[in-house]
Amino acid sequence: MKQRLTAACSGHGLELAGLAVILGVALWLRLIGLRAGLPGPGLLSPDENTVVPRSLNILTGETGNPHWFLYPSLYLYLVAGTVGALSPFISVPSGVGFGSPEAYAVDPTPYILTGRAISVVAGLVLVIGTYLLGRRIAGLAAGFLAGGMMAVAPIAVGYSHLAVTDMTMVALLTLGLWQLVIAAETSARRNLLWAAALIGLATSAKYNAGVAVLPLVGTAFVLARRSPEGPSGAWRSALTTSACWFGAFLVGTPYALLDAVRFVSDFARQNRIVANGWLGFEDAGPGWRYNLQPILSGSIGTGMLVLAAVGLGLAAYRRRSFDLVLAPYAVLYFAYVSAWSAHFDRYLLPIIPVLVVLGARAAVEVADELAVRIRLPSTLTAGALGLAVLVPAALSSATLLSDYEQRDRRLDVVPVIEGVVPRGARIAVDPLGPPLVDRVTGQKLIAAGHAVHWLRLIRLQTPQPGTTPDPKRSLALLHRYRVRWVLTSSDIERRVRAAPRAYPREVAFYRGIRRHARPIYCVPASLGPGVTLWDLGSTGPARDANPAPSATVRKIRSQASRP
Repeated sequence: MKQRLTAACSGHGLELAGLAVILGVALWLRLIGLRAGLPGPGLLSPDENTVVPRSLNILTGETGNPHWFLYPSLYLYLVAGTVGALSPFISVPSGVGFGSPEAYAVDPTPYILTGRAISVVAGLVLVIGTYLLGRRIAGLAAGFLAGGMMAVAPIAVGYSHLAVTDMTMVALLTLGLWQLVIAAETSARRNLLWAAALIGLATSAKYNAGVAVLPLVGTAFVLARRSPEGPSGAWRSALTTSACWFGAFLVGTPYALLDAVRFVSDFARQNRIVANGWLGFEDAGPGWRYNLQPILSGSIGTGMLVLAAVGLGLAAYRRRSFDLVLAPYAVLYFAYVSAWSAHFDRYLLPIIPVLVVLGARAAVEVADELAVRIRLPSTLTAGALGLAVLVPAALSSATLLSDYEQRDRRLDVVPVIEGVVPRGARIAVDPLGPPLVDRVTGQKLIAAGHAVHWLRLIRLQTPQPGTTPDPKRSLALLHRYRVRWVLTSSDIERRVRAAPRAYPREVAFYRGIRRHARPIYCVPASLGPGVTLWDLGSTGPARDANPAPSATVRKIRSQASRP
């Protein structure tokens, strides 16, 4: 079967040419719209405005401790190291330190673009890793199809544009799985240890890659049992492989050990967040169904998803060594993530390359079978099948990139705020709003000679299911402490209104704003959500049915009393 198609694709020169074309397409797609959302920090993804500043804190700190472990640290160190290496080429506003919060507030572009460039490189490595994995299990044709799909898949193209951890994690993980498949087929100890090291580094980029330790340790155990050492050697091999994985994790996240208390606390908190859910998934239905549609079908296309299902069936039937490594891992990981109450497409990234590779293998076998039945060349049937799955994915990525070419209109509200809201005034702001300069950063910039419009920002927290509502979402409380201005996000308002039973206080807050406040300026949704600036006026609701705790009252009072 696949031998005929593989023979048609043979030849070292053809292989290199095909891979070069795939990488060229991948690079082109990843460079288009790379400046999307800039110069505003976190407009394309709010996670960028979390990850990049914490990377800069590592760069400007004394110990290298990020003091934050909701994400592991490898990507933070990569960004910090790259920014440090590029420091001679990055201009810094006069009077402020390189990489400081003040420099980031004036222009975050060079720092965010550095993080995005790392993701672009990781995206290309992911394409190569997927190609190598597909080539290993099913030949050159499957490698080309798998690599081509990863080059154009919307989920890979999208996250290659973001200064976040995901592309780095999945690139390292895919290379680790490639080495693990080689180890399973050849019983080579060296490949097994390479797999452990790469998967450990992937886990130090994002925790959910750690699920791959199960097939890793399982493979180590099975291979050792086949050796003359027997069961005792199997347990020793499993422990050694686990130690190699954990050591590689510590290379990327050393303060998991050096600052263990904070690490354990943040790690547990992150697990609670994904287990309890996130705003917008209250009515998503069963996790497995939502992860299939819209997430997986939108990530790699319905055609490739169908081929991946066929590939999983073939793996269950054939049960070759690589089948026993890849298929159970993909199924178990999917079941594990589907048990969470939060359903983001990035949570499925660790199995996207596996599904694509198994789908490519199924496509090669289906193409060979069709070639026999309808008496057409294998290359013709494979090419038609490949185009049938690649073209829809490429068109979806093109649509995504056309959105990235838009200007984020949230930036339009910034000059309006500077003209309407006095400098130093208190303003309550929803998440996902435009970049505003807070009091501390603003006063430092003014001292350095920069004329900036700083505000006392009262940040409203993103609502989450199962947590106490943010007590600052109270018009009476805001009015009592002279918070006259409120900046709301259409996305936050839409999502809480869609689940009024889960968020009664938040719904009442937005209804109260529309009833009592005057809209000053409204920016419709564009690349990001729309925002509206509201004036609460000099009068407001006299009482609040949900009074805020004293700690929140003290916080707002302190912000209101500062000169």
